[in-house]
Amino acid sequence: MVVVMVIIDEVCNYQSPLKDSNTWEFFRNINKVLSLDEFLALCPNAGEPLSLSAPIRIKGHTWCHINSVDYYI
Repeated sequence: MVVVMVIIDEVCNYQSPLKDSNTWEFFRNINKVLSLDEFLALCPNAGEPLSLSAPIRIKGHTWCHINSVDYYI
């Protein structure tokens, strides 16, 4: 038996876009759930490899910014 525990620490706790912000309005008007590929294609540096050291910013909102990842096996 193997047990794996992963602890992901974010730079800032996640917050959804504020209601009535440009980001909120953009995604509200899409009227569909985007696939991961469709969502990441909106990133200004789409096509480049994602980096854990840089925040994922799409439409002016920081969706994820990882500080560290610890693995315990």
